[in-house]
Amino acid sequence: MTHLSSTFAWPVRWDIATALGAEREADELARSPLLAAHRVLDRLAAMAFDAVDGAFGATDAFVDALTELRRTVPDLAPGMSGEELRPTGASLRTTLAVDDVDDKPAAASAASTSGSLIDVDGVNNVVEVALRLAGRLGAHTIRRLSEVAVMAERRLPGKGYPQDAGYLADVSVLTGNAAERDTAASPATDDQTERTWWSPRDRTDVVALVRAAPPHCSTTYLQVDENDLVLHPPPEGEALSTAGIEQVEVTQPCGASPVMTIHGHGFGSAHSGGGGVIAAGWEGATVQVVYRTVSVSSWSDTKVVAQLPGNVISGYAAFADLDFIARYNKWVQLRNKRVTEAMHVHGCPGDWKPELPYAETPGSVPAARYSAGMPRVLADVAPTSGSSEQWNARTLHLQTGQAFRVAWQGFGAKTMTLRALDSGAQTVLANAGHSGPVTGLNASSGKLVLTAPATPVRATFAVEAGNSCGTSQARVAVMVTGPALQSASVAVYQAVAGGDVSVTVGGAGEVLNPATGSSIPLVAAKRSVAVIDWWSAVPQMPPGETLTAKATLEVHGPLLSFPGVTLRPSVSTADPAPPDPPLELPSGPAFTSLTAYQQWLAMGNNPQTFNVVLPAEVCRGGEIPGTHVQGWTRLDATVRVSSEDGPSWTVKPGTNVTFYPRRKVRIRYRAWGTSTQSAPTDQVCRAALRAAGSLLPMPDPEIFVLSGSPTQQNGHLIEDLIAERGGTETPSWRDEIWLVIGPVGMGGYAPGPWVGASDATEVTIAHEVGHLFAQNHLALCGIVGDPPSSFPNGGNVVVPGFDMWNSAFVRNARDVMVRTYCPEPTWPSPERWRREFLQVGRS
Repeated sequence: MTHLSSTFAWPVRWDIATALGAEREADELARSPLLAAHRVLDRLAAMAFDAVDGAFGATDAFVDALTELRRTVPDLAPGMSGEELRPTGASLRTTLAVDDVDDKPAAASAASTSGSLIDVDGVNNVVEVALRLAGRLGAHTIRRLSEVAVMAERRLPGKGYPQDAGYLADVSVLTGNAAERDTAASPATDDQTERTWWSPRDRTDVVALVRAAPPHCSTTYLQVDENDLVLHPPPEGEALSTAGIEQVEVTQPCGASPVMTIHGHGFGSAHSGGGGVIAAGWEGATVQVVYRTVSVSSWSDTKVVAQLPGNVISGYAAFADLDFIARYNKWVQLRNKRVTEAMHVHGCPGDWKPELPYAETPGSVPAARYSAGMPRVLADVAPTSGSSEQWNARTLHLQTGQAFRVAWQGFGAKTMTLRALDSGAQTVLANAGHSGPVTGLNASSGKLVLTAPATPVRATFAVEAGNSCGTSQARVAVMVTGPALQSASVAVYQAVAGGDVSVTVGGAGEVLNPATGSSIPLVAAKRSVAVIDWWSAVPQMPPGETLTAKATLEVHGPLLSFPGVTLRPSVSTADPAPPDPPLELPSGPAFTSLTAYQQWLAMGNNPQTFNVVLPAEVCRGGEIPGTHVQGWTRLDATVRVSSEDGPSWTVKPGTNVTFYPRRKVRIRYRAWGTSTQSAPTDQVCRAALRAAGSLLPMPDPEIFVLSGSPTQQNGHLIEDLIAERGGTETPSWRDEIWLVIGPVGMGGYAPGPWVGASDATEVTIAHEVGHLFAQNHLALCGIVGDPPSSFPNGGNVVVPGFDMWNSAFVRNARDVMVRTYCPEPTWPSPERWRREFLQVGRS
């Protein structure tokens, strides 16, 4: 026999929704009132599949849903209004299979109605489940619901009268009004694309379809079914009997060849060829208890001895009238064939099966009960409310603190126990007050409600069934993750983050808006870094569980001469190009709250951000050509996050930033050394000057070496630079900064004008150049300068900086203008950047 779940086709084909949607999105189509019947059928199919698959409570949920549908929409079963839908009491987990028949449909059915969302084979699957669990009325309700769905589809725009635009256009031609209609309709058609494309009338239309007279095939089926049953009634007889059974015992019940002895009276003196004995066996392929005939070794009026199979399971012994069951199943086969062929004659294609093969099992007669074989157990796990979200095929996904239940169904079990198989499950049980395994559970079926812990964890449980032959387990697992803490973000760094500060020109010069703050105005034509923070935007994982991510960044805007460019993250922002293959990053530790995450950052920790270098060529500023509108740049990131054995996520943060043109400044330098310390090499000088340029609010400076480099300290290196420049400052001096660069650790001095000395470290150079742009020391650490109160946060840099040439965040720093005087780190504060930005001036 074939298990239905292995061949379960779905009745609603949402995958072709876009083809029916007249170029609309599939999810927009799926919300149409005209597809209400499709959505109801889809949900019923989900419950039917769960019932077939053994999900706890799914059988009752399916029958209850059909009963409620029948009660609230009685027009779905016209012609059967006097009947009441009742559960048949059948079980999909226990069945009889003593006379498997070829129950193929009389004629192959089409996969779906042509161009329709309704799949005929899928509908037949749900009809069969409904027939087993809710009888003829349940099956007919499903058929009728699918017919309403097909009729409703024909009302979709572009599918048929009266909404079909082509049809209406043809009618207008026949009436002689084609030209007028074409002229008037175009604007309305364009406007319609901006609105929901179904009308309020669609809601009344679908109600009318339900209440309308059933289509030809539906009414024909009821009549054909009734007429055939009158002409060809089922055979009479009793398929199963436990009459006369007083006791059943099994020898070697746990062995490979158990023997069952049925004691009683009235069994007859000999084994009839048309009769047999049935017992239960466990079939793992279909996950069912299946009653089959067993081999009888002796038969008398008071005792019957039979050999049980190796897969035997506890159940009820019974005598089966095999001849009657064969006659009944043959009747089912012929009746289904006759009804289907009659429906085809009436122009109704497909498979029409009013009956199912005999599948009833023995009743629960205590005297016929026997115990043998290993116990079996089925278990599942689901949230106590809301829909289930699977982590993978074997694991449920839960949120921290979410209630869930473990449910089970036992077969041949005397005991049932819930065990923790890992530390996560132990935590869950301990939180529920269980210091160890949960014993004493109902051995037949039941559920236990638990709560996911407040921190992420993976938990695996075993539901263990036991009897005298041993134990068997069914495992269930949950992955508990914490919620995303905040949205992913993209921030552009030039020393610190900025891009949302506007620059306007007033009578007194340039004005920044806001005037103060933790953000900075960005400089055009300057190499920058876009930092994509994604850790806090994805589920927070348990310890030892890691997510991995890849990212890309789309850069576009009205100032770019190309439609856009896709950039990839770098391993190090000092690298000349991103790696190939693309960079992949792991997620970090889990946090229970955004506050906890921010505290972790404040302690000097850094998340694994994607850092994308923005070349100076894409950091453009100024007005949009031909307008007086300030241009901007749009950055759109796509981060694809995947788990090792579970789902994937895509987050798409984005931001608009504005770059402002600044005056270009060149830097010329001469290296110097002493008798005890060698002068830094050109490579070291250039690297330090390049890095210092990234900390200054000016376009990336051109760097030139002066003649005579390197030189020796002579006590008047700065004076030599001034003399070399002509001795007297001119306006053009401000376009070039001349420096002498000495060994690391020598400090610096910048008396001006536009000349100075520094050692070969980036922050010291930035500090000395700051003096050239009229920046004073802050009076901290014993030095004389501007009062700390004149700076936000007393000169502390409370936002993270980013050192692009060392590819590292800089946290908990002090302002760069206390460099060499206060403990490191020192870094440009937003306020320092803003003041120097205005001093540099426009290009």
